[in-house]
Amino acid sequence: MTTPSNQTPADSELVQLRRQLQQEREARLAAEERVRAVTGDLKNLEIELMRYRDQFESMLAHRTGDLAAVNEDLRKENRERRLAERERRSYEDQFREASLMLETMLNAIPDIIGVQDIHHRIIRFNQAGYDFFGRSEDQVIGKRCYELIDQGVPCDNCAAGLILKTDKPAQVEKFIPSKGVWMDIRAYPIRDMDGRVFRIVEHWRDITELKKSEASLVESEEKYRLLVENANEAIFIFQDNRFRFSNRKAREMAHKLGLARSRKPLEEYVFPDDRGSDPAYFLRRLNGLDPKPHAISFRLHDPDGEPVWVEMNTINIKWKGSAGTLNFVKDITQSKALERRFQEAQRMESLGTLAGGIAHDFNNLLMGIQGNVSLMYLEVEHDPSLSEKLRNIEDCVDSGSRLTKQLLGFARGGKYVVKPMHMNQILHSSAEMFGRTRKAIRIHENYQPDLWTVMADGSQ
Repeated sequence: MTTPSNQTPADSELVQLRRQLQQEREARLAAEERVRAVTGDLKNLEIELMRYRDQFESMLAHRTGDLAAVNEDLRKENRERRLAERERRSYEDQFREASLMLETMLNAIPDIIGVQDIHHRIIRFNQAGYDFFGRSEDQVIGKRCYELIDQGVPCDNCAAGLILKTDKPAQVEKFIPSKGVWMDIRAYPIRDMDGRVFRIVEHWRDITELKKSEASLVESEEKYRLLVENANEAIFIFQDNRFRFSNRKAREMAHKLGLARSRKPLEEYVFPDDRGSDPAYFLRRLNGLDPKPHAISFRLHDPDGEPVWVEMNTINIKWKGSAGTLNFVKDITQSKALERRFQEAQRMESLGTLAGGIAHDFNNLLMGIQGNVSLMYLEVEHDPSLSEKLRNIEDCVDSGSRLTKQLLGFARGGKYVVKPMHMNQILHSSAEMFGRTRKAIRIHENYQPDLWTVMADGSQ
């Protein structure tokens, strides 16, 4: 730059200094302005920073609270997880213990317990199953159940097959020829979540001894049935005013008495004299309300009105869960007749003893009369009329003697002196003696000649 000619160097320097000063002043003002702007910006920034700090602190505090809550949740979840883990381990231990206990219990059961699928393939047995089939677990698992009993096809009466058909538990009794035993097999279904059968549990129990006992029981029952049916006594069970059971003899007696036809009260079959003052006693006894330890005897009416003597013994029993009576009725009509005959025989024996004594005394009197008649013969042998009368006395003595022999025979119980006799002679002697005692009667004798002799006691 050139300097005007009229300016001095000092002026130029002054102008230059002023110009510099002006520039500096402007620069300072610009700097101050910039400083004021920056200061304002700084204040605004400080305000923003303070606001952001407050927001950050609030967010930090909120986030810290969230993190603390999350941390607490995590700790709680961790505690719960640890508790769940301990519970799981505890459950696993309990499950293992229960499994071991169940395994021990199943192996301790003498019956066979097995599990199979719906295709009859064995999944497992308890120890009794392996022992029964004589095979190890590896030799059994996967085999079909009917293969273990030496069959090529499923059994006709298969319990597992019945479950698949009916969808219900099943039970069969089966004879195992290869083992020679009877088995009671019960099967139970195991269902999946949809209710379908996918496993079957079978329970096998050896009932061979039970079958033998049942056969023995049937045989014993048949024997007792034959014994009861063929008993000579009427046997029946009475309950609730009805006959519940009767053997053949009881049915025959009921038919004889007409029980099925008349339908009248039972006490009316008893003879009125045997009913006593309490006709209902017999029905109470039959119903077990008034049992007596001893047997009772009474008479029954048959349709013809003839008495039938019976003896009844009653025992209280349980019949099909209810109280009843077992009754034994015996027809003692013949026994009663024999008893009457025995009593008559005793009376006749007493009469015979009395007759024997009378016969002996009467015979002694006849012997005295006969002795006197013999003495009188010596005195009247020349008087025919007296001799005839004495002969009549002798005939009467002889007749009396025969009568005493009859009484003695009766007294001896019919022990007579039997010998050959001629009937014409017996009739002639009887007619002659009767004619002498009955003079008003004339007897005409006409005998059959050449009659055979008979074996008889002439004194009878």
